[in-house]
Amino acid sequence: MKRVVPFILAVLLYCYPTVAQDEIAIPIRPTELSASAEEEPLPPLFEYGIFVGSVSIADYPTSDQSRIRTIPAPLIRYHGDLFRADDEDGTRFRFIQSEKFKLDLSFGGSFPTDTNNNRARLGMPNLDFTLEVGPRLLYYLYRDKTVGQVRIGIPYRGTFATNFTKWYGVGSVFAPVFQIDKYNVFIENLDLYFSHSLNYLDEGQMDYFFQVDPQYQTAERATYDARAGFLSSSTSFAVKYQWKDKMLLVATSYADYSQSSNTRSYLHRNNINWSYFVGFGWILGESEKRGIK
Repeated sequence: MKRVVPFILAVLLYCYPTVAQDEIAIPIRPTELSASAEEEPLPPLFEYGIFVGSVSIADYPTSDQSRIRTIPAPLIRYHGDLFRADDEDGTRFRFIQSEKFKLDLSFGGSFPTDTNNNRARLGMPNLDFTLEVGPRLLYYLYRDKTVGQVRIGIPYRGTFATNFTKWYGVGSVFAPVFQIDKYNVFIENLDLYFSHSLNYLDEGQMDYFFQVDPQYQTAERATYDARAGFLSSSTSFAVKYQWKDKMLLVATSYADYSQSSNTRSYLHRNNINWSYFVGFGWILGESEKRGIK
């Protein structure tokens, strides 16, 4: 996929990473589980800490060049009524929820690329940081706090880019995802995650990555008018081990672009991208005020 994490996983730990790069979706669940829901104490309103992660990821979707990004980021859990950044479904605004369904507001994003360091895009404008935001419908096929969960997510997000001097709209992303979370595998607090997603981008988003305007044409790089449609299918695997107030995440993601709508673009360099991620988080403190389950 285009984003996950990817990549963005270190910055947006509780988000589904953008489809612009490979997605690695890893909710972090509580380590302490009591015998029944009635016995569970109210969580703190917020917890805070630090997370440091490194990811090896392609410069952009289908790029034949990758690099390692290392980012320290604040780690925040917030257990409010409307806004949540927690161990269950990531960072979101909860609008509607039931036993099987949830409708919320989700987020994503992707790293920038300096085209001076990318052979295919040399001489073209840089790719800026992107932020994605939009509604997400979740349907739970199975859900158990001690065993795991199986769910389908249907997010639709608008994408905005920034170089931190200006913001501008890019396009939109539709990325349905199927995810299985398995808790306490082999030993307590060792969790496995699997997800598979299909990624569709509108024309503006495809233009951002694959269009070649006449002024950027070269002897090798022909002009190209990108079109909306299918970008990729992505499969992600992750392992998380959590003990006390610390956690370790290891993940990999595989993105297949062979059926992309823009394989004829010179900027489509690879049919396959792999991403690898490792990160460490540490909760440093919490509020005295209690939140909402």
